[in-house]
Amino acid sequence: MALRYPHLIALFCSVLLLVCGMTSAAATQQCGPATIVLIGKTLQDPDFDGPDAPDKAAPAGIVATACRAAPQRGLTLAAVAYQSSAGYEKKLVIALLDPARQQVVASYRGKIDEDGATRVRDDSLHFDARAYALAPGVSAFGLEIDADADACMLEGGLGPFKILYIRDGQQIRPVTPSIHTGGWHLLRGQRCTDGGEILIQQMRTTISTKPGKARGWHDLQLDTRTAFIRLREREHDQRMRILRSTPGHRKTTQRLHYDGTQYPLAGWEKARDALWRPR
Repeated sequence: MALRYPHLIALFCSVLLLVCGMTSAAATQQCGPATIVLIGKTLQDPDFDGPDAPDKAAPAGIVATACRAAPQRGLTLAAVAYQSSAGYEKKLVIALLDPARQQVVASYRGKIDEDGATRVRDDSLHFDARAYALAPGVSAFGLEIDADADACMLEGGLGPFKILYIRDGQQIRPVTPSIHTGGWHLLRGQRCTDGGEILIQQMRTTISTKPGKARGWHDLQLDTRTAFIRLREREHDQRMRILRSTPGHRKTTQRLHYDGTQYPLAGWEKARDALWRPR
């Protein structure tokens, strides 16, 4: 069975909202033109083809955005994915903004890799609604990235993925590697067959904080569970409707400890793969 690792779980989440615990909130987080203009003026990146005025829509160079109120009163978190001259990737900027002063007070620059099965869309970025209290005076936020492409030729995948970030002075820095919060395996049936029924095994991981003693920081706890989902495609449009969902009995829990820079995933990925890989 061929297996790839794109971020494909959103393919099913439109019909599995209760199972996935996901909503359409990502669409409501899109940033306004004024925010994009402010970020563009600060970046001074030739690839950042944003609107040239707050009252104009963003051009095609801006691929995806997400904005939400920051935990600090009066500040705004913004994430923007935009075209890169390098190809096969999108550039990513995350910024903490002070709209009243029209300032970017902290920022992070990175990238999102793409391939034939991974594509950043206009709804690919989503900030967590919650904050993660990691240490006295240190609160992290999560950015989830969902970048699946057409999955007809694939029989499984991991995604979306989430990274936790903190503000460190004028910088925003990640404190976790990419944590895949979802995944699926095709167990029976064939995708894209006009009304065909399929059975998938689904995996979902949640992140929480627990008391810890590593350098005075709390631990992160990853809880991973599986479910078996029977689906039927609607004819012609390849959208799914759920027929039956059965919670799996397999689960794994792992604590991550802060090492002074990040929370290494250690053996979690191996435990996760052993949990949900078909036997």
